[in-house]
Amino acid sequence: VILNLKLSPLTIRIDSVTRLLCVCILSCALALTGCSNLASQPDSRIDWPAELAEPATLIDRLDPDVISYVRLPSPSAWITAPKNNEMGDLLATDANRAAVTTLLEALRQQLAPLGTDGAMAGLLLDRLRSPLEIAVRLPGDTALTGAELQMSARLDFETRLAFEQQLGSLLEENPLVRQLVPATADAPGRLSLGVMPAYYQFDPQTRRFTMSAGFGSSAQALAQLGEVANPDHPAVKRQAELEDSRYGVYLWANTGAVIHQLESLLPAAQARELESLGIMSSEEVALSMGSRAGRGQTTLLLRGSEGPLWDLALPDSPATRVQSLGEPDYFFSTVIPDEAWVRQLASVSGWSLRDLNQLTTKTGLSWTAVVAGLTGRFSVIADDAGSYLAFEPTDADAFASLLDELRFRGYTETSSFSTASGSMNRLQLPLSKLWLDQEMPLASDWIMRSQDSQGWYYEQAGIWYFATVPQVLLARQQSAPEVALASWSQQETDRPTLQFTGQFDSLIQTNYHYYLEGLQTLAHMLDAEIDMLAFPVARVAQLPGRSQASLSLTYRENTLKAVYGYETHPLDPLQGSMGGVAIIGILAAVAIPAYQDYVDQVAQYSDI
Repeated sequence: VILNLKLSPLTIRIDSVTRLLCVCILSCALALTGCSNLASQPDSRIDWPAELAEPATLIDRLDPDVISYVRLPSPSAWITAPKNNEMGDLLATDANRAAVTTLLEALRQQLAPLGTDGAMAGLLLDRLRSPLEIAVRLPGDTALTGAELQMSARLDFETRLAFEQQLGSLLEENPLVRQLVPATADAPGRLSLGVMPAYYQFDPQTRRFTMSAGFGSSAQALAQLGEVANPDHPAVKRQAELEDSRYGVYLWANTGAVIHQLESLLPAAQARELESLGIMSSEEVALSMGSRAGRGQTTLLLRGSEGPLWDLALPDSPATRVQSLGEPDYFFSTVIPDEAWVRQLASVSGWSLRDLNQLTTKTGLSWTAVVAGLTGRFSVIADDAGSYLAFEPTDADAFASLLDELRFRGYTETSSFSTASGSMNRLQLPLSKLWLDQEMPLASDWIMRSQDSQGWYYEQAGIWYFATVPQVLLARQQSAPEVALASWSQQETDRPTLQFTGQFDSLIQTNYHYYLEGLQTLAHMLDAEIDMLAFPVARVAQLPGRSQASLSLTYRENTLKAVYGYETHPLDPLQGSMGGVAIIGILAAVAIPAYQDYVDQVAQYSDI
C-alpha cells in the first residue's frame, strides 16, 4: 500500500506490483531453501527465539466484519531461526548462517537501484520480526469503496523517531503517498494514499506497527484495531485446522462476501458460466503453507454450496481398517461412491437411467448391482509382505454377490485352496475366451492364453485382499500385521477421499545437496563469495535415510481440500527446485524492472 498505489483511476501500477511480487518470491525462496520446515515427531514445535520473531497476533483479534486475512512470514526470521527437525542442526551451523547473510547482503546491493521498491524490500528483509498480517474489513451491506485495510507487524526499530525517519525516506520518491502528520505517543500519524486516507501508529515498547487505511478508516478505527479477542472468527477456526505454527503463510477469505461485491463487475456471460459451475456460490477459500501437528503441510481449501461443484461431493467414508506388515513403503487409498452419487452425476451430466442401463446391458449385469458391490474403500499397499490391494466394501454381501455373478457369467474363474493359516482363492480373468478372436490358428493358442490375467485373494473380517502371487498373501496370513494404516497416515482424523503416503530413501540427503547447489548458484548470480567447504558432508550430519511425503484430496460435505504433507520442505520431490525458484526470483527482481523501463522508453518513441 505504501508503494506506488495509484488511486486517482483506482488502478495499481503494474511495474511496482511486479517488482514487489518478485521480491516476495525471492524472499520466500530463500526462506524455504534456507530451512526445512518440519519435524517428524507429531508433538514437536518450532522453537522461535523471541528476539528473532513473534507469532501472528492480529488473527486472534479480528473484527467480525473482516472478510479476508493474509499472513506472510518474516524472511529473515525464517532463515535464521533454528528449526526442530532432521536438518535443523545442520542448517543452524555457522557455515549456513554466514552463507545466507552474505547472500542477503548481496541481494540488498542488487535491489538498491530499484529506489523506493528496493528500500521497501530492504525494510522487509532487515526489520520485519513477525509475520506481516493484512486484513480487509467490510461491514455488511457496505459498498466495496467502504472497505478498511488493516495491517499489523513487528518492526525492529528501537524508537519512534527511527521508524519515522525510515518512513520518511521511503516516501521521499513516491508522490502518490504523502505523510500528512507524523505519529506521536498521544496520536496516530496520517498518510494520504492518493485520495484514500490512512492512519498508522508505531509502539516502540512492543515495536508493533499498525495501520488502518481506506475510506472507512479513522483514528478511532486504528485505536480499536486488535482490541478485542475473537476466537470464533472463521479465519481463526480454519487456521487451527490447516496451519497451527502461526508462522507460516496463511490466506483466508469469505468468498461469499467478496463475490457478492465483485459480481456486478463481471460480464453477464462470465457470471452465468461461473454460477452454473457453482463457483459463484462458494463461501470460503483458504491457503496455508507451514506446519500442522509438527509436520509440514501445504493446504488449499474451498467450501461452498449449490451448483455442480458442490452437488457432486462424495459421501463420507470411514477410515481404513487395514493393518500393514511393518511400515509400508507406500499407501494409496481412495473411496468409490455409492448409487446415489452416480445418479446425481447422471443428472448433472444430462444422462438418463436408460443411458446408465446401456453401460452394462451387454454384460448381463445391472449397473446398480455393480455400483453396490464396488462401493467402499480401495487401498494399495507395499509393505514387508509385498504389494497388494485391499478392498473394504460398504456392503460385503453385495460385493460377494457381484463376485458370484461374474463367475456365473464366465467373466472370472476361481479355485479354492487350503493353507496352514486358512484358505485362499485363485482368480483368473479368461480374456482369451471373452474378447480375443477365436478363429485364430490353433498354434497361437498359447499366445491367446498369455493374455489371461491371474491373481489371488482371500477375505478376512470383511476385507478382501488381492495380490498377483500367493506368497504376498501367505506372508500376511503367517504374520501378524501391526501397523494401523489409518493412524500411520493420519486418515482416521482427516478421512480424505483420495490419499497417497510414501516413504522415500535418501530424500533428505538429496534435498541437502540441492540446497547447497542452490546456494552456490545464487552466490554466482549475485557475484558473491560463500565458503562451500565449510558445510559438513551428509554422512557427518547423520541425516536419516528415509523421509515421508503425502498427498490427499478431500471432497465431501461441500468442502474441497487438497493437502500436501512433508518432512523437510514442500518441494522435496522436485529435488531442490526451490533453488530454481530463487534463481527465477533474482532474475525477475533485476530483469523485469529493467525490461519495464525499456518498454516505457519504447512507448515514448512510438508516441513520437
